[in-house]
Amino acid sequence: MAGLRPLESHPGYERFAVEPVIDDRLDWARATLETPFGLASSSWRREDGAIRYEVVVPADTECEFRVGEPVVLGPGTHVIAF
Repeated sequence: MAGLRPLESHPGYERFAVEPVIDDRLDWARATLETPFGLASSSWRREDGAIRYEVVVPADTECEFRVGEPVVLGPGTHVIAF
């Protein structure tokens, strides 16, 4: 539900994808994973009529955030709302 997953083209989570599944029966979802580079996480929450996403990308990695127009996120904590 949180959409955190590896990419076949980048084994070992050097680059991973976040492609959450928003289900009307849920108000939030969250997943965390300890990768060889550190903690990666993805979460979403319904907030004031919008969906608020939070993605944590470990150092020396990248994340393909695939909600709306796909974007590549670098290391750090990213908060995105639609």
